[in-house]
Amino acid sequence: MKKFIALIMIIAVAIFNFGCSRVKIAQKNYYVFEYNKNFENPELKQAEPFPASAVILDAELPRTYGKKQIVKRYSNYKISYYPNDLWANRLSSALPDLINARLQNYNIFGSTYRDVYNENPDYRISVLVDNIEVVTMEEYPVAHLALEFVLTGTEENKNIFSYKVDKQKMLYSEELELFVQAINDILMSETDIFAEKIISYLKTGKISGKEEQIAQKEKKYNLVKENILDKGRIFLPSKTDPDQEPMYDIYSENWKFIASAYMNEDVTLDPGKYNLKIGSGYESQKTEEQIEVFPRYKTVLKPEWAWLTVKLIDESRNSLNLRYEVFDLKTTESYGTGIGANEETGEKLQTWILPEGIYKIVLNNKDFNTYSDFTTVSLKNGELTELTIVIDSATDRLTGAGIFERDRSSILEYGKLSSAVHGNINFSSDNSQDENKHETSLLLNTQLDTKYTYDKFPYSFVSKNLMEFGTIKSRDTDWRVSGDSFSWKNTLVYYFSDLFGIYSRGDIKTHVFDQSIYDSNEKNFKIIENDGNVYYKKNTKKLKVKDAFYPLDFKEGVGFNFRMLNSSKRSLILRSGFGMRQNYTENELVYSGNIVEDGTEYQVYSEKKDEEASGIEISMVSNFQLPFDITLDSNADILIPFENGKSASWDWENILNIKLIKHVSIDYKLDLSYSDESNTENSNDYIVQNHSVFLRLSYFLY
Repeated sequence: MKKFIALIMIIAVAIFNFGCSRVKIAQKNYYVFEYNKNFENPELKQAEPFPASAVILDAELPRTYGKKQIVKRYSNYKISYYPNDLWANRLSSALPDLINARLQNYNIFGSTYRDVYNENPDYRISVLVDNIEVVTMEEYPVAHLALEFVLTGTEENKNIFSYKVDKQKMLYSEELELFVQAINDILMSETDIFAEKIISYLKTGKISGKEEQIAQKEKKYNLVKENILDKGRIFLPSKTDPDQEPMYDIYSENWKFIASAYMNEDVTLDPGKYNLKIGSGYESQKTEEQIEVFPRYKTVLKPEWAWLTVKLIDESRNSLNLRYEVFDLKTTESYGTGIGANEETGEKLQTWILPEGIYKIVLNNKDFNTYSDFTTVSLKNGELTELTIVIDSATDRLTGAGIFERDRSSILEYGKLSSAVHGNINFSSDNSQDENKHETSLLLNTQLDTKYTYDKFPYSFVSKNLMEFGTIKSRDTDWRVSGDSFSWKNTLVYYFSDLFGIYSRGDIKTHVFDQSIYDSNEKNFKIIENDGNVYYKKNTKKLKVKDAFYPLDFKEGVGFNFRMLNSSKRSLILRSGFGMRQNYTENELVYSGNIVEDGTEYQVYSEKKDEEASGIEISMVSNFQLPFDITLDSNADILIPFENGKSASWDWENILNIKLIKHVSIDYKLDLSYSDESNTENSNDYIVQNHSVFLRLSYFLY
C-alpha cells in the first residue's frame, strides 16, 4: 500500500511539473504616459505669463474606461479588456498631469497646478473623456481618443468655451506600447490647439483657432481624419468551418473589385452600396447580392444560398478520399470536383455554397448522363445539407447515400460508433495445459464486436466490447457449446500536444457460462481445493473447471501516453505508468499432473487462488493497414510488479486480417502470454501460445 501511495504521488508530481513547464505564467504589463519636449510648439511659448492662475481638475471618465485595464473595442456594441495590460496610474490623474505639464512649459498662466485646494484659481480646466481605447475594426488596430476640454471662469462659475476632440491614429502593430504612445501624441496635439485657444482668449477676449495648425498636427502625428466608428460593417453567416467555405468577393456599386472576404467575419466598409458574388463554381455561377452599408451599423445578409457537404465512407464508416463531381440537375452545369476528407486524421470536409435547387453528385469520373455511381440531393436557401455517400471499399462503387440526422450537442458529434456481427470458422492449437502437447479443435462461433471512439482534442476515448459464443469439435469429442467470452476495454487520454498526454484505462474480461473439459473416454479426477480438502470424481467424461463469470480479470492503469504514429493507415501508441491486475477465480481448476493411488490413475486438478498485483505497466497499441487489404492489429501489455522476487508478466495479442472478398476475410490470431506463478502450485513457467485461424463472415450493423 505504501508503494502504491508513493507511486501515485510521484506520478502526480511529475504531471504537475510537466504541466508547469508547459504553462507560461502571463506577465502583467503596466503603461505610463511620458512628457516629450521634442514635440512642443515654440510659437505657443509665452515670454511672460498672463496674470492669471488655473487649476486642472481630475479627468472624468465613464465607468467603462475608469478601470486600470486597457479597453479593446471590436464594434460599436462590443468591447473587452486586455487581461494582462494595465495602466500604471489612474487615467483620471494621468491625463490631466500630462496636460498640466504642457501648459506649464508654455508659460501661459502665472501658475497652473493640480491641487484644487491649493488656492483660489482664476480658471478651472476640466477634461471629460468619452473614449480611450484600441479599435480593431480595420486590418490594423487604431488608437482612439475622444474627450472635451472645458475652460471655466471661477469668478462667475461660467464655462467660457469648450473644445471637443475625437481623433484616431493608425497602429501598424499589435504592441500596446505603440497604442500608449499614440494616445500620448494625440493628447499633446490637441492640448496645443486648446492652448492656442486659451492664449487667444486671454489676449483678446475672443476664441480663435488656426485650421492650418490643426491640419499640420494631424499630418505630424499621423492622425486618421476619418472616424472608423462612422463606418459600417457587413456580415455573411456561415454554417460550417469558414476556412472550408469559398470566400466571397466584394465590388463597388459600379462593379469595381474591392476585396475578398471569409464568411462569418465582419468586414468594415465606408457607407454606401456594394455588390457581392457568393458561392462555389465559376464566376457566372455564383450568387449575386446587393447590400447597403450604413454608418455605425452592422448589416447581416440573409442567406439566399445553400450549404452542402459530401462525406464519403465505406461500410465500416471509415472515411474515403475519393473524387466526386457536383452537377446542377436542371442546367447540367458542373460546379467542380471535390475530394472526401480523412476526418480521422483531422482533415475537414469541403463545404459547397450553391443556389437553391437539385444537384447530382457523380463518382468515379462519370459524366452527367451516367446511370450508375450517382445520387441526387435537394438544397434549400439558408440550410446546410450533410450528404453521406457509402462506397464499396472493394470496388469503389456507390452502394448507398442519404442524409443522416445527428445531434450536434451530443458526444456523437465527434464520436464514431460501429458494430458488426462476425461468423467464424476457427481452427486452433493450444498448449496452455502442457508445453509439449497441443490441443487442436474446430470451432464455429459468432461474435458481436462493438467499438466507440471519441476524438476531439485534447480528449480521446476508446471503448471496445467483444462478446463471443460458439460450438466446438475437438479431437475425440462430439460437438458441444463452448468458447463464450466477454471483454470490455476502455481507455481515456488527455493530450497536452499531438504527441504527449496522460491516460487512464480499465479492462474487464470474463465469460458467461460454466466451462468444462471433455474426453471421449471415462477419466478419474482428483480435485485439491485451496483449503486442503480433496475430493474425487471417477469414471466421468466431463469435469467442470470454471464457474459462470469466473475467472474475472481486471486491468487498471494510469500514466503517460505517447502517440508515435497517427494516420488513417497506421497508428502506434506507447504507454507507461502505474498498473494493477486482479484475477478472481472462484472454483477455477487447473491441471497440475497425473498420479496413481491404490492402482488407479488420476488427473489432478488444483483450485486456483485469487491473484492481485501492482507495478509499472508498459503497453503498446498499434494498427497498420498494409497493401493488398491486409490489416495488422497488435496489443502488448507488460507488468513489472513491485513485489520482491516476482518477475514481469506479459501478454501480446496479434491479429492479422486478410480481406478476400466483400464480407469475407481470413483472421490469424496469435496470443502470447507469460505469468510468473512460481510461488503457486499452478505454475505455467513457459510462454503460453494460442494460435487461431478464422474464416470470417462479417455483417456490419452500423
